[in-house]
Amino acid sequence: MNKYLFLGLSKIQGIGEKTLNLFFNAYNTIGDKILSYSKEKLKSIGVPSKCVTRLFFALRDIDNLIRIGKHYEDQLNKRNVYFFLKEELPEPLKKYNWLFFSGNLDQIFDLIQNFGKNYKVAFVGTRHPDPCTPYKKIIKNYVLFLKSKFKDNLYVVSGMADGIDKEAHLISFEENVPTVAILGFGLDYAEKLMSKEFKKALKEGNFIAVSQFLPDKKPSKESFLCRNNLIVDFSEEIVFVQGKIPSGTYSTLTKAIKTRKPVVIPNYKGNEEFYEFIVRIKYPFTKIIDNNSNQISCYSLTNSQPQQADLFKFRKVNVV
Repeated sequence: MNKYLFLGLSKIQGIGEKTLNLFFNAYNTIGDKILSYSKEKLKSIGVPSKCVTRLFFALRDIDNLIRIGKHYEDQLNKRNVYFFLKEELPEPLKKYNWLFFSGNLDQIFDLIQNFGKNYKVAFVGTRHPDPCTPYKKIIKNYVLFLKSKFKDNLYVVSGMADGIDKEAHLISFEENVPTVAILGFGLDYAEKLMSKEFKKALKEGNFIAVSQFLPDKKPSKESFLCRNNLIVDFSEEIVFVQGKIPSGTYSTLTKAIKTRKPVVIPNYKGNEEFYEFIVRIKYPFTKIIDNNSNQISCYSLTNSQPQQADLFKFRKVNVV
């Protein structure tokens, strides 16, 4: 699909993400034929009745839609927001029809073009972590451990929410590790929420924001669940730092299990529910972390004897 056509359609009042996704999926199946569809045929692919007339008349002037799309892309690029259709995305992300990225363009291209080479670890958890627990130390130690192994190919992924997410991003800034925020809303809305340090990192290239939603999308319960799915798809492994069952963090864990993604569960007071759950179901792609001031002990559920090592000499356990 011509991305300017898509961006042009996204600016037509009354045509939202649901209609755009339906149109996009149909276009991938039948190609340019859909551009000359009648109102009845547009209804047959699931376009809501209230959107059919708008979409039908918009498609009567493709050149105008493309002009609108090009103008809109120019506006986005001036704000360091970049749009990618699914065919431009790496294989693990091709289930998404489009994604919006915000940040330094060179860093964004490095992330996309070297997606398979870069190691992306996600940190997720509650918005209200217990301040008496060592969650900050657990995040920092694991970031340092992975940095010692993957060097400049490491990215830290999280959701830019308060609590665990924000702490993961801030520690990444401190340790000069690029970090990616997967958002549950559009990038226009994100600009209103970002602190000065996040905006500074966005310009300097250490921070990239990613959204599957149109830029003006406001957050909702459903959009945060979609965000959680994208975090899992984006990452090689997910660290569940602290949380409760049920919760949004738990929805991320169930998605990881369904897609057989490796998970990391710190075992400490404050994270008992996740630890007990993962041990009970014996999910095989699990690493358990016991953390103290100088060491990380890491072992798989199939190996009852933890392997201990100094943080900077630690060898990653391969989970059977």
